[in-house]
Amino acid sequence: MRMWRIWVLSIVALFVAATGSIREVIAIQADRLIDGSGAAPVENAVLMVEGDRITAVGAVGGLLIPAGARVIDLQGYTILPRR
Repeated sequence: MRMWRIWVLSIVALFVAATGSIREVIAIQADRLIDGSGAAPVENAVLMVEGDRITAVGAVGGLLIPAGARVIDLQGYTILPRR
């Protein structure tokens, strides 16, 4: 009986560890992105988010959007930093 409980707890722990490490990738596309640094705006911008972090910023065509990423289309809008 005790071995069965250890086996079940091990499976549950592996499942929790595996699902906790999976992060959704989101690609946000917009007409432009202003990063607030004084640099020129990025036209036809893509902002990649994985989990709670921005992982990449670039122009459409210059940045690879991974297969399976959720794409949010904000054409007609500008992405600005939040202060």
